[in-house]
Amino acid sequence: MMAKLSKKQLTQGVICSSAGNHALGVTIAAKTLGCDAVIVMPVTTPRFKWESVKRLGATVVLEGDSYDEAQAYAKNRGVRENRTFIPSSDHPDVISGQGTIGMEIVRQSKGQIHAIFVPVGSGGLIAGIAAYVKRVSPEVRVYVS
Repeated sequence: MMAKLSKKQLTQGVICSSAGNHALGVTIAAKTLGCDAVIVMPVTTPRFKWESVKRLGATVVLEGDSYDEAQAYAKNRGVRENRTFIPSSDHPDVISGQGTIGMEIVRQSKGQIHAIFVPVGSGGLIAGIAAYVKRVSPEVRVYVS
């Protein structure tokens, strides 16, 4: 999704809400694209997670007791600051990007795959992996773990 942003959008920066992997992905993509990133995480996020994001160069804001509160804050701040909100799971480009993990699993497999277990916190990762894997190997079971 971020690779498709216009030069103007990248100049204005991005914002997301996350308590983990999505925060890291957005931070690394922003750094790669030369874009400013604000990552909003619930106050309950473990210190090592938000410190990792901060160390990679994003501005970390701890806001809200839950993911939903952090997300509401991020969306509102994004509107106020003209930042593009990068959702973790409900955008076709985000899901397509997550699908590349499924592609890697299938390509690197030495034999038949019977099942894939995906540890997730939100739906983007599982949606992308399942969409790709089910398209090329519909017999493979994909589980949330």
